[in-house]
Amino acid sequence: MSRAIEIADALVSALNTEFSGQFVAERSWIPGKDLKDLNTLAVTVTPRAGEAAAATRSHKTDDVFLDIGIQKKLGPDLADEADDLADIAEGIFDWLWADRPVCAGAKFIEATHDPYAAVEHLQQLRVFTSLISVTYRV
Repeated sequence: MSRAIEIADALVSALNTEFSGQFVAERSWIPGKDLKDLNTLAVTVTPRAGEAAAATRSHKTDDVFLDIGIQKKLGPDLADEADDLADIAEGIFDWLWADRPVCAGAKFIEATHDPYAAVEHLQQLRVFTSLISVTYRV
């Protein structure tokens, strides 16, 4: 199994343990869900890319980039629902930085949260979409 898949699966497991009862995260190669599947909160971990860099003349480091997507179709009370979902996304982001979870032996390097909420999804689809990008080093 590839390192990216191992790390993504370990991150899914860590998210499901830490946020038990709030959502069930899953790994997918497709970043995002069909609109019909967004009536419940979807948290999706997607392997995005990898990068190698020379650490010494004979050794390299491998970075694995993962995206965590947080999505849900909003009802008539867009503002309150979006506030609640933003709290969940921020909770995931804060947890990553506070706990720096090691996943499949890979070390947490950094996380970015952009977009906080995709405005075009809110306007056109009434879907809250937030993206957290995470870097792990092997």
